[in-house]
Amino acid sequence: LTYVENRGAAFGLFENNQMIFVVVALIASIAGLYMLHSKKINSKICKFSIVLIIAGALGNLIDRVRLDFVVDYFDFVFIWNYVFNLADCFIVVGTILLCIYVVLFDSNTKKQ
Repeated sequence: LTYVENRGAAFGLFENNQMIFVVVALIASIAGLYMLHSKKINSKICKFSIVLIIAGALGNLIDRVRLDFVVDYFDFVFIWNYVFNLADCFIVVGTILLCIYVVLFDSNTKKQ
């Protein structure tokens, strides 16, 4: 575990532009909540992936609003040189699951 104050996005991109990250997290969370409550999504995998993305976005949003940075702490030096947090894991896993669902299981995309 390593304590890092991340004032940017992934890999430190757009450092010290907190308002952009707050707006993006709010938009992603609102869009995700809308999708969950619109009853257009029936797949549990799709719903779960959206919940993971919302949870990760809100987790990082809370840090940004409260601290003006995100606290990263998972450090796998033996694999790569980047430090991340649990919210980042939720966003990545949720996004990967959603992509897999859309490509392999969504009947709307197969018709095109």
